[in-house]
Amino acid sequence: MGDHGTVLSQRVASGQVDLSRLSERWQLLEALCDAARAVIDNRSPDGLCARMIDERQVAGHRVYMTAERYLGVAWDNHAALVALIQSPHGLTPSARWNLLRPTFEAAFHAVWVLDPEESLERRRRALRVEWLDELDHRRYYDEVMQMRSAAGDADWQEARRHLAQRKDTNEASYRSDAEALHLPWPPANINIRDELGRLSHCAGLPDSDVLLRSAWRALSGHQHGRASAMLRGSNKSDGHEVPGGAYAVLSINDDAFLTAADVTLNMHMEAVALLLKRSQTRTTHQPWARGTPD
Repeated sequence: MGDHGTVLSQRVASGQVDLSRLSERWQLLEALCDAARAVIDNRSPDGLCARMIDERQVAGHRVYMTAERYLGVAWDNHAALVALIQSPHGLTPSARWNLLRPTFEAAFHAVWVLDPEESLERRRRALRVEWLDELDHRRYYDEVMQMRSAAGDADWQEARRHLAQRKDTNEASYRSDAEALHLPWPPANINIRDELGRLSHCAGLPDSDVLLRSAWRALSGHQHGRASAMLRGSNKSDGHEVPGGAYAVLSINDDAFLTAADVTLNMHMEAVALLLKRSQTRTTHQPWARGTPD
């Protein structure tokens, strides 16, 4: 079925967005990812770097499992955005935001975990992220297990026992690590809005916290289909009023998209650069190094 058969409003081509500068920066991101992967794949287990120090201590493995998972999510959504732009579908008022937001949030979480210079704080943050993930996992199965139609099934009851056992085992592991790290139990939630203003790479940059927070809220509004966000991120023409509102033709606002894409790209690149920095030995000199590991 063609596009027009699946939507209520007709799509009309309305020009092109100049992506030349953004495309050049995407190539820099790819080069940065390649540099990080080369360092990680070829590093010596005994090479002195922040990663080696972290991984030999309590919860250190959680730092890099978490960061690399989030970077995988960020890259997958980034690659999908590039593919969308290059496809016949192209850039449309909604779909692009649904790929930018998860890229931004995944990259933020990777940055947030890797950002502290102190190993102890990196490990504490990774534990907090994993614990919150565990809670989300529990809530999912708490909902599923309320299905009354399967309550009497023997396999269902066995699944409930298995989940209860897994809950106890996992919580014991998280509690043990939290105690060793002197982290209050249960670990606190992560307030993304507040933490966006505390990232070290933004220190000294005027209004960088405002830019990150406004971009994050805009991406959230777009992904949830809110009219206010859609209007802020679009050009409006041919409008006519109707009771309670108006009909209008919306097209991409180049500045809104390029700003959001640029902010997202900056976060993504910072996450990869931090992973590279933490994984690099003191004797290794790479073009993307960002100081010495601690």
